[in-house]
Amino acid sequence: MIEGNVDFKVGDEVKNVSKGDLVFIPQHTLHGPILEEGQSLAALSMFAPYFDRSKSDIVWTETRLG
Repeated sequence: MIEGNVDFKVGDEVKNVSKGDLVFIPQHTLHGPILEEGQSLAALSMFAPYFDRSKSDIVWTETRLG
């Protein structure tokens, strides 16, 4: 986390995260911040191995958490 203090869901687990925290997200795991009205965050995402957005087997969907 670069900036902010929010609840973050990874799978079935919710933890409060803030500046300096690292969130590990296993492959194929539903995840995302749970933002209250007016909350914001800045985060840096790192993928390993390389994450190729052009791959045709990636299904992009939007899911509301919280």
